[in-house]
This record gives sequence, C-alpha cells and structure tokens, in this order.
Amino acid sequence: MGAQMGCGDDVTVGNVPVRSYRKILIWPLCWKSHVVDGADAASTICQSPLPGLEAADGPWQEIADPLKHLEVSGSHEGGYNRDEYAEFVYFHPFIQRFLYPSLQNTDRAENSDMVAGAAPVRPASSVRPMRIYRRDDVNLLKLRFGEGEAAFRRELAVERLRFYTFSGDVGLFVMELADKPRRFDGSEQPVMGYNDMLRINAAIRHCYAPYYDVRGQAGGLAESMIFAADDRLVSCGMTSSFSAVNSLKKSRARQPEILPCLKELLPALHDDFDWHHIVDDRMPSMTMVTVDDPARISEGDFQRLALHETSIGDPRSPYGPHTTAQLMENGELDLHWVPESGRKTRYAFLPTGMAMLTAPDYFGTVILPVHFRRHYFQMGLIAHMQHATLLSLSDELTASLADVAGREREARADAHAILNRVLRFTHLYWFPEISNQLQPRLMFDMWQKSLGVQRLYETVMREAKEASDFLSRIEERQIAENSDRLNKVAGIGVAVGVATGILGTNVFGGADDLGKLESWKLLSWFIGGAALIVWLLICIDRKGPGKLKAPVYILILAGFCALMALVGDDMLWKLAKSLGWWG
Repeated sequence: MGAQMGCGDDVTVGNVPVRSYRKILIWPLCWKSHVVDGADAASTICQSPLPGLEAADGPWQEIADPLKHLEVSGSHEGGYNRDEYAEFVYFHPFIQRFLYPSLQNTDRAENSDMVAGAAPVRPASSVRPMRIYRRDDVNLLKLRFGEGEAAFRRELAVERLRFYTFSGDVGLFVMELADKPRRFDGSEQPVMGYNDMLRINAAIRHCYAPYYDVRGQAGGLAESMIFAADDRLVSCGMTSSFSAVNSLKKSRARQPEILPCLKELLPALHDDFDWHHIVDDRMPSMTMVTVDDPARISEGDFQRLALHETSIGDPRSPYGPHTTAQLMENGELDLHWVPESGRKTRYAFLPTGMAMLTAPDYFGTVILPVHFRRHYFQMGLIAHMQHATLLSLSDELTASLADVAGREREARADAHAILNRVLRFTHLYWFPEISNQLQPRLMFDMWQKSLGVQRLYETVMREAKEASDFLSRIEERQIAENSDRLNKVAGIGVAVGVATGILGTNVFGGADDLGKLESWKLLSWFIGGAALIVWLLICIDRKGPGKLKAPVYILILAGFCALMALVGDDMLWKLAKSLGWWG
C-alpha cells in the first residue's frame, strides 16, 4: 500500500485526457416527524412517511427482484444475465439472503420483465430488511462553471436513481453519473482533462452549499445544475445565501437547506415529516476514472481525486506530507498496481469516499466497470448503510438522554427501545465480513475502517447498555424510596387504627358519662393525636429532630398503647377531669 507513481512530483496533469469518468453518490438521509402530540401525531403514525414511494403513478417504483437492481445489459440465460450471476456468487450466503432475498415464485420472477402487465413478485418473507425503489424519468445532468463564453460546461448521463429503505427511518439515495463523448443533442463533447474532472468531482458531491463568498455566491458548487429527462426539465436551482441563512433561522430542526435541484429528485414526504441530514454536505461517493497511463498521474493528483480536491497546478500532496502519507497508508489498496507488468489500477478508501484510477485496457474497460457498478457498489451500500444507521442511533440516544430529570421512566423506555434497535441492527445488518475472496475481504475491511464503522458500533452498543443500566438503577432507587414511603404511610395507618380503637372503648367511664363529653372535644382528641403523629413522620422523612426512623417510632407507639392498657380507664378518667376536659 502507499504505492508510488512512476512520474515523479514535477509532472502536471492538467491536459491528461480522461477516457472515462463514473461516479456513484450514496446519500444517507432520515425522515422525522415534527408533530409532537395531539390528534395530528396519532394520524401521522397511521400514514406512510414516504407516500412518494407508495404512489402507483409516481416516479418512484419498487424493484420487485433485488437481483435486477440495474438495467439488464448483455445476453440472457434463464432470465438472469451473467453479470447478475457473478454479482450474486461474489458474496457469502448470508449476504446473498440480505441483498437478494428469495422469491415466492421463481418462474414468475424470471418472466415478469417479459410479460406485459405481470404483477410484481415479492420476496417470500414478510420481513424485508431492505427495499429498493427506482426512478427512470431523469437521464441527464447539465453543469456550468463560470459565466459567459468562458464558462466550462459539461453534460453527464444519469444512469441510476435508486432509493434504499431499511428498518427504521434511514434511507440511502443513490445516483450514478457517467461522462459521455456526446451531448444529448448529438454534438460531441471535448475530451475532458484531468483538472476539469477534478473540478466536477469536487462540486457534484455537495447536497447543500458548504459556504458562501463575499458576493453571496455558493462556494464549492457549480453555478448551475440542471437535471433533465431528455429535453424536458425535471429539477434545477441552487440555494441563495439569503435562503440558506433563513433556513437556519426559521426551520424547526435548524439544518441547512437541501439544494432545490436535488430535493426535487427525492421521494415525496408526508406533510408532517421532514428530511434530516445524517452526514454533512459531502455526500459519500464512489469514483472511477480511466486515463491512458495512470503512471503519469502524480501521487498528489491521485490524492486529489481520492480526497475530492481541485487542482491548483501543483502536483504535490494537497495537505501536509505526514497527514496524506498516513491517510494513504491506511486507505490505499495496491492489489492491482504493478506498472512494470502492465497492471495499473489503484484503489483508495478514505473518509471522503472510494476512488479508483485505471487504464483503458481489457481489465479497465470490460471487467472493472461491471465490478464497480455491481460488486463494489454492494459493498459500499452495506458499509454506508451501517455507518448511517449507527450515526442515527447514536443521535437518538443522545437526544433521549438530554433531559432525564423528571422523566426517568420515559427516558428508560427510550433507552431500552434504542438498545432493542441496536440489537435488531446487529442481527439484521451487522456483517463483519462479506466474502471469502481476498479482494472483497480487503476492500470491505478498508471501507469499514475508513468510515470508523467498527468503532462506532462498539461505542453505540456500549452507550446504549450503559444508559439502560444507569436508568434502571435510577428506577430501582426510586422503587426503594417509594417502598420506604409506603412503610411510613403504613405507620400512619397503624396510628390511625390505634386512635380509632381507643376512641371506640369506654375510656371515659360508663355509658352515661360518655354522653357528657362534648363532640368538639372528642374531635380535638383525635385530630391532636393524628397531627402529632404526622408531625413526627415529617420530621423522620426530613431527618429532623431526633432523626428517628419509622420502625423505631412504631415501637414507641406500641409502648404508649401498652401503657394506656396498664393504666386503665379510671386513670384516664381522672386525667381527663384534671385537664378540664370533662364538665
């Protein structure tokens, strides 16, 4: 790893022609309801948050057979082409079951794309950990950098628009772009140079403006991005600085506004839901570039491709030598980089995305494009799905524990629910490896490491368990405190029972004498004794005078009752007369 180019650092590559450029954007998103409570919340739960995926006449339609997630190209054999077969057997059986679940009716599935009006075939299991939706009405992206006659313009073909949904509220929007030699109108496009490719590569990965310059223009983006279906406009528009700032001030969730040209491509959401970002403005991506001789590309310019940096006419590394050396050492795969023997393909797996540089030989023009669009894409899909889901779970865990005071029971329920989701994620979506073959094992391992998936998984699992245990201990302490309070309430009940028993006996003499006692005096006897008991219990609860505990007080009360029994009715009668309570 850390392979060195053969050209040296003094070679510039601005005019090196790019024979092929292909980019797959994998944009993680989640949808959340902004309805807090009330009848609206109940109605929202009953409705699909993504009606744009459920509409029969909408632009997004579900792919019945996940094995056919791409347009069929090539000869058919039994309904599946050889590329689909090669992709399927590339992975472990448990990965196959996740990516390509079995179908209810294989015969119908094989012929469903050839029979007009055939009903879509659904996977046999009712539990579907992943669903795929496609949109086919967009096939063109028009880019413009700069103004006037000096502007740089380029048309890219939109070869794939997909939306993947998983368990929970996380989805992946996938868009594949490819450079073509001809424009839509049939005219030829000039051959794109390496520096122009770097400019496009850095600009099209932003889902919102990273910053605005002093003129109020969005930085790092093309001046114009237009998506079209042949010659029909589908979506366009960039976010102005005024709109971007207002979106932070006025939006409920306080998050940057998605570029209008991209937001119009997303599935429609229910009115009570909003799109939420999981990562920042830089959408994760996969990039494949073909040049005549990759050995002519300097180390610094290859790093610019992998790091999505534009060229400044300097072939050296875009960052400090120690930083870039460490990044490339941990993220570069030179499995097919042996220039002296004609093998000139380099891979890089960095936090900014996956990049691949190759030559226009048989391997680079026939084998790699298929693998890039199929095998490698599925690896990237799994890695980014894991990363996005774990980030979403971590965010939910933080939000649920932000204010625990006064809502311990609800917070504990939230923590347990998130822990259950983490466990469900482990059983459905956690794959430490995907294949026995050397290349996919190395690639997937580097992909996960570049995203920090393993570290994030361990952190979320530990935090969810610790939060659940901490809130459980709080609940246990509350139960113990409630038990202590119940003991004290029981003490009051005992006191009241004893007082009632005393008042029910002939304490003050015979029946004739009892009638002489005025009712208010009898009531004051009872209330005074009950008030004294309550006062003592309050002192005990607050650790007041004597710091007595409830069991000690019960013993004192029992001793007092025993003394009354020993003294007898006559003594109590005399005591009452001496105090003037008897007329």
